[in-house]
Amino acid sequence: MFAKFRKQNWIVLTIFLVLLIVSIIITVFFANFNYIRFKEIFLKNQDIILDLYSRNLKNSFQNISDNLLTLSNLSCMKSYLDSNFESEQFKSELIKSLTEAINNNISYLTIKIINGNGNEKISVSNRSIPDTNALKNYLTSSENEFFINSYNLEENEINLIITNIEAENTNEITVNQPILKMSAPLFNSAKNKIGIIIVDINLKNLLQTLPDNIFIQTNDGYIIEIQQNGNLSFKKSQYDLISHEGTYEISKLKEIHYQKVEYFNKEILTIGLIHDHSELNKNLTLILLSSSLLSFLLFSTFISYFIIIYSRFKNVIDANKTIVFALARLSEYRDEITGKHLEKVSKYSIVLGKELSKIKKFKKIITEEYIKDLKIAVILHDIGKVGIRDSILLKEGKLNVEEFEEIKKHVLIGEEIINEITKNIKINITFFSLGKNIIKYHHEKFDGTGYPFKLKGNDIPLEARIFSIIDSYDTIRSKRPYKNEISHEEALNRIITEKGKHFDPEIVDAFIRCNQTFNKISSSLK
Repeated sequence: MFAKFRKQNWIVLTIFLVLLIVSIIITVFFANFNYIRFKEIFLKNQDIILDLYSRNLKNSFQNISDNLLTLSNLSCMKSYLDSNFESEQFKSELIKSLTEAINNNISYLTIKIINGNGNEKISVSNRSIPDTNALKNYLTSSENEFFINSYNLEENEINLIITNIEAENTNEITVNQPILKMSAPLFNSAKNKIGIIIVDINLKNLLQTLPDNIFIQTNDGYIIEIQQNGNLSFKKSQYDLISHEGTYEISKLKEIHYQKVEYFNKEILTIGLIHDHSELNKNLTLILLSSSLLSFLLFSTFISYFIIIYSRFKNVIDANKTIVFALARLSEYRDEITGKHLEKVSKYSIVLGKELSKIKKFKKIITEEYIKDLKIAVILHDIGKVGIRDSILLKEGKLNVEEFEEIKKHVLIGEEIINEITKNIKINITFFSLGKNIIKYHHEKFDGTGYPFKLKGNDIPLEARIFSIIDSYDTIRSKRPYKNEISHEEALNRIITEKGKHFDPEIVDAFIRCNQTFNKISSSLK
C-alpha cells in the first residue's frame, strides 16, 4: 500500500515537473516572442516620429527658401541691381526692407548682398547679434567655395550649408551656435547674373521641438543636438552614417535609426534617432527570472505570464499616447493658437460626452472608457495640417478657391499619418480609431453638404458629429487673425441655427443643456 502510494506520488510529481518545465519553456518562448514583437512596434513608431520631424524640417527649409527668393525679387532689390550696386537711394531702400525682414523673423541673423566680384555690398544683422565685421571680399575669404557654388546656380535655385557662427572669425568651434546659411543668385532686370544674396538662419528656433534623443548630422560630419539647458551643441560626430537611410549600431543596447533629408534633390543633412534598448533588455531579464521562480506553483507561472502580457499591452498604449502628444506638439509649433484650442476641445469633449451618455440610445456606446478615449482623440483632429504650407495655414484673411481646396486635404493627410502609425500594430487601440474618424469626418455636415465625402446623417461617425459642434463652438468664440472674439450667446445661437443642417439635432439639444459649462471653460482658458 505504501509502495503504491509512493509510486502514485512519483507519477504526480513527474507529471507536475513535466508540466512545469513545459510551462517555463512556453513562458520563456513567449517572453522572447513578445520582447521581439514589442521592440518592432516601438521601433516602427519611433521611425514614424523620425519621418514626421524630417518632413517638418523640409517644410521649414521650403518656407525659408520661399522667403529668400521673395527677398531676391523685391522691386528695390531689382532697382539696386540695375544700378550695378551704385545707387545710394536704392541701397538705402533695400537696407530698410532687409532690416524689416530680419525684425519680422526671429530666426534671421544676417542678410548679405555680394556682387559678382565677391565684394560684400550690404550686410544687415539681427539686433541681438550685431554685425561688427567690415564688409569683406568672399573670393579671398574662407567662404570662397560657398560663394562660387552659390554664384554658379541658376535662377530660383538655392544653395545651403550648416556651419558654426564662430567659424567665420576664429579657428575655434563653439558648441552652441550652429547656423543654416542659405543663398541664391541675383539677376538684374536684363536677366544678367550679377551677385548673390545670403541669409544666416538661427537653427535653434527651427530645431526647438526636437526631442533629446533626436539629432542632426551635417554632411561634413558635425552633430547638432538639443542640450538640457535648451541650447544647441555643435560637435564632431563619431557616427559613420553613409547610406540614404538605415541603422547604425552604437553598442548592443544602443542603435541609431537615421535618414537623409533631401532638398533640391541634394542630401543636405542627416536626421537621426537614438534608441536605448536597455530597458527592454531589463524587462526581458525580469521575465526570465520570474519564470525560473515559478518552480513552486504551476498556476503562478500562468498568472505571471498574463501579468507580463498586460504590462506589455499597457506599455504599447502608453507609447502610442506619447505619439499623440508628440504629434499635437507639431501642430502647436506651426500655429501658436492651436495650444489652447487643443486644451479646450479636450475639456469640451468630456462635458458633451457625459451629457450624451444620459440619453438612452447612446448609453451603451458613450461609456466612461469612450469619453476617456474621446478626450485624447480630439487633439489629433487637425494633425494633417503639418502637410499644409505656412503661406496658406497662417494666412490672415479669406482663402481663395485654390487655397481652400488645398487646406481641405488636411483631413486625408491626417488619416494617412494615423494609418502609418497603426498599420503595424495588431491590437485595437480605441483612441486611434476615434481619432481617425474625427480627423477624416469632422468637416462633414449632417445635411450632406460637408467634405470630403459629403456624408449625411448617421453615416457620419458619432465621434465626428460630436466633435463638429465642439470645434465649431471654439472656433466661433476664439479670436483669430481674421476676426475678433465672439460672445457665448452668439455662438450658441449660431449652433442652434445650424441644427439639422450642419449639426446632429440630438447632439445640439445635449449641447444646449450643458452650454453654460462650455462658457466657463472658454472663459477660463482665454
